[in-house]
Amino acid sequence: MYSIHQRLQARACRKLALEQNQRLLKQAHALNNQAYALLDKVRPDLDTFEQYHLLRNKAEEKFQEANEHLQLVNREFGEPQASGFAPLLRTSPPKQASRRSLLQRTGR
Repeated sequence: MYSIHQRLQARACRKLALEQNQRLLKQAHALNNQAYALLDKVRPDLDTFEQYHLLRNKAEEKFQEANEHLQLVNREFGEPQASGFAPLLRTSPPKQASRRSLLQRTGR
């Protein structure tokens, strides 16, 4: 059984990790918004579309990183269980891929 100190420390670590996850999601949304703002130009050209495509790819990578990060947080710190209530967000089990996950490559 865990001591109160260990539980409080785990809860604080989870909170910090979830704050980082929110930052990742905000970055992804910002990239997405920048990409769509490029298309609002009156006459977008090929260069504009290429910039749009690059920003959208970066945003998609950030969304994927945030998703993997959240799965890791839930796996490492567990999802909090309210008495009698199921968690609001369920994540699928991690994929059994031969490549290292994005989180391992980025050191998160």
